[in-house]
Amino acid sequence: MSNEIPETRQASPEDDLVASILEHLPTETEISVVVPSKGKPYFKGKEGLINLRPIKFGDEKEIATGGRGADFNAANLLLNKCVLNVESEDLLLVDKLFLLLKIREISYGNDYVVPVPCNNCTFENTLNLELDQLEVVSIPDDLDVFNMSVNLKGIQKEAVVTAPLVSEEKYLYSTNIQKDLWRFVKSIDGHESRAVIAKVMPQLPVADIHRLINALSLTDYGVQPQIRYTCDSCKNDNLIALPIDENFFSVT
Repeated sequence: MSNEIPETRQASPEDDLVASILEHLPTETEISVVVPSKGKPYFKGKEGLINLRPIKFGDEKEIATGGRGADFNAANLLLNKCVLNVESEDLLLVDKLFLLLKIREISYGNDYVVPVPCNNCTFENTLNLELDQLEVVSIPDDLDVFNMSVNLKGIQKEAVVTAPLVSEEKYLYSTNIQKDLWRFVKSIDGHESRAVIAKVMPQLPVADIHRLINALSLTDYGVQPQIRYTCDSCKNDNLIALPIDENFFSVT
């Protein structure tokens, strides 16, 4: 073991100037949030917090220069990088949107300015959405999102469905959702055979298909995506879905 005392490096005048210039540099800190599911699907049925970090410059660059193939998903890329204590592919879709909003909020601030055309006169309005003011509805404690009953009134049978995960959303948003819907149906009239369920799906009335999709999508919970605003030009009252485009993941 050496007995030499390490030489102390003295700060240079440039170091003092750099420190002065960066004295108000925001600290990139992690935060913990309560998601609509309260974390129960990820922590063995117990409530838990999801840890997030802000978007980094390298993340932005990867989104901008990443592949644009059919499998590229900027939102899932950010979830994979910014969600720290849960695998992004295991997240419920109802939690996914909430987390994306929080990631943007801690990265670029609470305000999200977006141009939106009026449904009536097509005038382009500029909306300034305050992300932390969006309505969020938590999933009730007594609702098991992996075993939800649905009354299929068209065929007068009861079905049990499971909420989709991020890893399964490609099936939910496929071009032929009716063909892939069986993946989220655990039973119909008590029958659990995957082969039987897959053959039943294409023959269901359209109203029953929508009942299944509405139930497994948990549309009553999570971030409520409807935004209401009055057009600056024609004063028409507009109700639109939460506008999220490629600019959502950048400071612009």
